[in-house]
Amino acid sequence: MTEFNSKVLELAEHSSKPNPQFIEEIDIGAFKQKSDLGLAVRKSIYSLLSEMYDQVKMIINVNTLLTIVTNNGLMFEIEESGLLPCFILLGKIVDHSPVVCVNNIDAISTALDKVFTKWIATVGKSDRAVNIVRATLRVCYKLNTCQELVDAPNNSF
Repeated sequence: MTEFNSKVLELAEHSSKPNPQFIEEIDIGAFKQKSDLGLAVRKSIYSLLSEMYDQVKMIINVNTLLTIVTNNGLMFEIEESGLLPCFILLGKIVDHSPVVCVNNIDAISTALDKVFTKWIATVGKSDRAVNIVRATLRVCYKLNTCQELVDAPNNSF
């Protein structure tokens, strides 16, 4: 089972990054709109990883899972529908594997800062931005109230 989980995580790591090959640019007169045809696949990957984490927390490599979420999901996703599954999974990891989060707090805070900074600018104009900012703040709250992080000697989050 561990070998299967490792293989799934390896495939997910490669498939969870946005692929420029699946980005389609549509010219609408004075505007150009980008359409991400790979978004549904990445959303499915994060849903699969979330379900795997729920089912086999004890044998899954949480460090790799957290790296996929922070480095591939939160750092590269541009759509709300791609970010929300990442936030759900990150919240589960914070709840059930806080020690891993303590060890990776720099990567987590960098990813959350990038997402928050990008979406806070449009929060007054878009319900999607409100949803992203709300999800970001939920994870930040979970991190701030996590006992392992509160007790950490270098608590700078």
